Amino acid sequence: MSAKPDRPDKPSKKTVIHVDRKKYEVDDSSLTGAEIRHLAGLGPDVDLYLEQHGDADDRVIADGDSVDLKNGMHFFSTPKYIDPGRV
Repeated sequence: MSAKPDRPDKPSKKTVIHVDRKKYEVDDSSLTGAEIRHLAGLGPDVDLYLEQHGDADDRVIADGDSVDLKNGMHFFSTPKYIDPGRV
């Protein structure tokens, strides 16, 4: 019986995502909405969206939603409540 030689761990592959046009490199293959929000420093007063391609509607990402990340994904935030102001 022969022993396998020790192999150094492979460096983790980073996934590049963008939140509000800012680039982030993450080690995880999936993150929750709360983790993406924390990564980008977004407060509870904004909604987080995953930008979709083509005619598909952009998807709201709730804090508990898990997102399988792919290189180049784009997320954006918008105010949760819009005050229409006074007339």
